[in-house]
Amino acid sequence: MFTSLLDLSEFQRLDAIHKEEELAGVYEQPFKISSSSRKAEDSNNRGFKKAFEESNDLYGYLQDQRPKVINSATRYAYMQHMWSVMFVGQQFLEYKSYEHDYPGDAIGSKSVQDHSEYAAKIQYSYNQDVTLRNARAQVSLASSQCDTSDERLQGLLMQEEWDKKNVDFQRRRTVVAREHQDLKLWATTAPEGPLNSYKRLAALKTLFNSDFRDAIARLNVACSGLNAIYGLNRSLPVNTGSESYFEEVLVFTRDCIQHQLRFSQRDQQAVIPISLRTLIGNDRFIAGVKARSIDFSLPSSFFERMAHVRIRGVSAYFVGKREPSNLLKFDLKAPIRGEFYHMDGTLAIEPQSHLPHVKLTRISKRDYVREPDIYAVSALRNASPIGGWSLRNLANCLNSSEPDVDDIIIDLHLAFREA
Repeated sequence: MFTSLLDLSEFQRLDAIHKEEELAGVYEQPFKISSSSRKAEDSNNRGFKKAFEESNDLYGYLQDQRPKVINSATRYAYMQHMWSVMFVGQQFLEYKSYEHDYPGDAIGSKSVQDHSEYAAKIQYSYNQDVTLRNARAQVSLASSQCDTSDERLQGLLMQEEWDKKNVDFQRRRTVVAREHQDLKLWATTAPEGPLNSYKRLAALKTLFNSDFRDAIARLNVACSGLNAIYGLNRSLPVNTGSESYFEEVLVFTRDCIQHQLRFSQRDQQAVIPISLRTLIGNDRFIAGVKARSIDFSLPSSFFERMAHVRIRGVSAYFVGKREPSNLLKFDLKAPIRGEFYHMDGTLAIEPQSHLPHVKLTRISKRDYVREPDIYAVSALRNASPIGGWSLRNLANCLNSSEPDVDDIIIDLHLAFREA
């Protein structure tokens, strides 16, 4: 009760902290952080795509301008070796002109200065375009990185805010848990603590000794039955003063269980019908029916080539001219002295006088629409069928008239091992 109240108190206090955590965004905060990270990655992706498009555009431009730039550079190099002006003595005569055409550039016949100026203009424009396009791609990439940084910064700020709040939450949760552990420690160690088991050790020891003593008594009986019925020649540990006596008994019990499991895996089941008229003779059977009491015996030779024979149940039916619906009933008593023949031929005797009388009712013909009931599945379990049986109180179920039957068949449901 005290433990339940302690756990309930801890739950209530932690639940109050949880409600504050919920108001602070314990559930929404991870989503906001992941959303910000997703937006940052999306911005970064767009920037990289734009930078890729502009870089691709620059590559196409370079490919397109390549022949023109080569033409201009070639013309410029060619004109370096030409006379640009003509003199007669010390008098200027004229600017010299040359014909220098290249495919795709019909500039015609110009002076060296014109050719050089045109070549320089083409190369300068080309260099400026390349520089401008590179700068544009870098601006796009930098812009994308700035957007990404802004989004990530928002997520980090939200994470920082939550971590700041979570410091108090974690500290308070730890305090609650420690306080309750202190309470449990007090309840366990205080002289009047509700969880202090030390003061109850004497009563617990008495209870354990009582239960263990009863268990030993039952194990002694079980050990005797295991030796007689199953041939398990083992006995309980006898060193009762040993500190490990309980463990020794536990190991012994487990070994017996394992032996029974192995033994049962090779068991066989059979149903053996026994005709009382055939077994005891016609005159004795008729006299027994009139006296409503029949004694019969099943010798060991009746169970030839069978060892460790044990009963698993009993059923019966009658033979005669009476109607199947005119049911019989009687009491059946198993042998009071059980004989168990082991596979090595050893005979073990086990008392069975404690077995009860088994009441068999609703006994009809074998071919009746209802299958015969199986009786004493638990009451006669593991009893030996070898020895003297007694049938008493033979009567009709529905009236008190004298039973009229030609024979009574008893089916013994048995478990055994092949000898």
